[in-house]
This record gives sequence, structure tokens and C-alpha cells, in this order.
Amino acid sequence: DAVLVVGGRQEIRWEAIGTVPSVTLGYRLNKTGTEFQVLEPFWNNNGKYFWTIPDQISEEVELKVTDSREPESFALSGVSKIRGSLAASIAGTKTDCPVGSTQSISWDTIGTIPAVNLDYRHPEGIWKKIEHDLSNSGSFGWVIPDDVGTGIVIRVSNAANSAVFSDVDQTLSILPTFEFISPAKGEKLRVDRDKELRGVTKGHSERVWIDYSVGNGWTEVEGPMENTGSFLWKVPDMLSREVRLRIRDAVMEQAYGISDVFQIQGILEMLMPQEGTVWRVGDTVTLAWKTTG
Repeated sequence: DAVLVVGGRQEIRWEAIGTVPSVTLGYRLNKTGTEFQVLEPFWNNNGKYFWTIPDQISEEVELKVTDSREPESFALSGVSKIRGSLAASIAGTKTDCPVGSTQSISWDTIGTIPAVNLDYRHPEGIWKKIEHDLSNSGSFGWVIPDDVGTGIVIRVSNAANSAVFSDVDQTLSILPTFEFISPAKGEKLRVDRDKELRGVTKGHSERVWIDYSVGNGWTEVEGPMENTGSFLWKVPDMLSREVRLRIRDAVMEQAYGISDVFQIQGILEMLMPQEGTVWRVGDTVTLAWKTTG
């Protein structure tokens, strides 16, 4: 069956045997039980007509060409369908979607489509529901679920007829997110001391890397390692007031979180004089200390 899209132009062709100066062109919906609506009452019989498809959605459309002088002389077409159309898109060019963020989905509609379904799918996967029977407002803010992956397709379809749909051209990636709890902003860490790093992950992330920076690029700390939410870090001898840590997914490296700025400080330990030492005026004494960092 031919599918005719609202607003499109469809060429209608016919052949006449004998002298037929003009024809009446008409159509009806639902095939039977309804009157034919007239397109042209007296069309010059040149064997063709371009029809601009009306916004009259139907799965059973029948066309009729009749000799304008003889109503009993006519021909019927096969059954066609009139359907609306959808054109889906996402805002901007950003296709990396962190878990918990909101992604705007938009679509344009031609024809009467009162409600739509929104779904998404991983490559080779099944379609999963975003929202169904949604009033057709032309846009929707999708809160990204914990369903991490790449190559994700979004589909907008007619809730009353799934054969009418549009897939967003760009594929999306759903990314896990990472947030550091410790160290805290402005915290001062001491060289060569152990510091427990703690964080929170939203979304599935099995293995991660940890890196640190003192302002001149990133240096690997450990990885790939199991994402347990904590790690015991031996603070390196890299004194700085502008230190940050980064945790990143071992597979999806565009998924990462960066800590607030903290400090790494060295340690000075006094060795001499010792507690209780007594000095006399005029004595020459030795001061001794130990430096770490």
C-alpha cells in the first residue's frame, strides 16, 4: 500500500478509453461507508493530477476518477494510507549525557499526531521506554537514567501508529559521573602520609583510574582498578597550593570527575634540642631537624 505523507505532493495517473473531455477526482477515507470528497469536479483529462496530501490521517484511503458526464463511468485506485510525519533532534551538538543530567529532545510534526512515544536503544538492544502517550508539545526534557553505554539512539513515534517515527541523527553516550568527598576544598595534605580518597559514583563504572595534577598536566596514581569508592593514597613529594585529583572511567575516558583544589605541604620535624634540654648562656649549641618533602 502506498503511504502518502501530509503536506506532500502525490502524482495521480489514469488512462481513459474513448472520448472523456474532463474527469471528476475524489477520495474517501476508511475505504467503505463514506462519501467521496471532491478534489476537482471538472479536471481536463490529461491523465494526471498532483494532489497535495491533506491532514486527514487514515490507514484506508481510496481515490476515484469519474467521467464528469457519466457518473457510472469511473475507476478506483488501490488502498493507500495518509500519515503524518515526525522529525526528531536534540539541542546543540553535545552527545555525552551524564547520568542524572537532563537532555532536551525536540521534534517537528506535520499532520495531526496528538500524542507521541519516546524510546531509546543501545546498539543491537531492545527499545526502552523514555515516555509513552506524551502530549505532543514538540519537546521533552529527558532525565538521563543509569544505563551507561555508547551509540544510543533516541526515537520519537506516533503513539497511535508506531510506523510513523523519527530517529535522532546523532547517537548519544550515557556516562557515569564521579564526585570527590575527600579531600575537601582547601585541605592540607602532608608529603609521604597516607590519605584515604573517597568519592561517589552515579551510574555503572566497574573500573577506574585516579590521577593528580599540580597545574602542569595529569600524573597517573593508580589504575585501572576496581571502583570501590575509596583508595589509600601515599601523598607524593609534589609541594603545591593548586593540587587536584581526577577519577575517570577505565573504558569511557570522557567520563570523569575532578576534585576541588587542595594543598600538599612538606613536613619539618625538630630533632635537636630534645624535650627537657637545658642550655647555658654563652654555650654553642647545634640545632637539628628532619625535612620530608
